[in-house]
Amino acid sequence: MTDEKKKEYSMRIGSANPSEIVVILYDMLKDDLSGTGSDEDIDHAELVIVHLRTSLDFSKECYETSSNLLSLYDYVGRLLSKARLKGEKSADRVRLIDEAISVLDPLSEAFREVASKDNRPAAMANAEKTVAGMTYGRAGLSEETENYDRNRGFLV
Repeated sequence: MTDEKKKEYSMRIGSANPSEIVVILYDMLKDDLSGTGSDEDIDHAELVIVHLRTSLDFSKECYETSSNLLSLYDYVGRLLSKARLKGEKSADRVRLIDEAISVLDPLSEAFREVASKDNRPAAMANAEKTVAGMTYGRAGLSEETENYDRNRGFLV
């Protein structure tokens, strides 16, 4: 993942509610799996799968849904592990990654729909705000941050 993409995702996460964060994780997965199919892309995709697993809610009300999602995440994790064992230019690797994408795409769309109806405030309500705009300097686009609070990102 490029530094520019990392910065973009960091900015999105800073202003996202919990449902939107899950959507962002799915977007990261799609970027990783639609990339070159390199070992680095697979490594990052596996880390994102770990984050999705740990975000599951196994309370009484959500247990069945979370168990089903956990099974799907485990399956995708196994697909990615198998893909890693294939050569980077292997047709088998491409097939395994495509299968992982086909499992994740409907989930991504479902979470995107849920997030569009979620009106909760940002998870990091105390995050610094970033303002981007053109300046008269040579560098072009500049970004400024506000809220230099030492508790940035944590609700107190």
